[in-house]
Amino acid sequence: MSTTYIIVAIVISTFITLFTRALPFIFFRSKRKVGPALTFIAKTLPIAVITILIVYSISHITFISINGWVKEVAGIIFVVALHLIKRNTLLSVLGGTLFYMLLIQLTL
Repeated sequence: MSTTYIIVAIVISTFITLFTRALPFIFFRSKRKVGPALTFIAKTLPIAVITILIVYSISHITFISINGWVKEVAGIIFVVALHLIKRNTLLSVLGGTLFYMLLIQLTL
């Protein structure tokens, strides 16, 4: 692939990503009340995302040795504690991911 092709692909991907991120703000910029389905999704999606991340992180746990599960359990405890303290889903997901990655990289 040529450099021009790669640059064009990055620019197109950037604009598509920006458009999809701005789309909800374009549609919901009025002060009218949103429907019950959207309210339900807004309430349940954060916990669903955290649940999916937890299930993914524990799907490969083995209990043969302590190294097989202690990092995952520590990461889960960290995410739960951070979420209970701060009540911020984005902070919980990012903080938990960073904590888990640090555990994996810094320990054997």
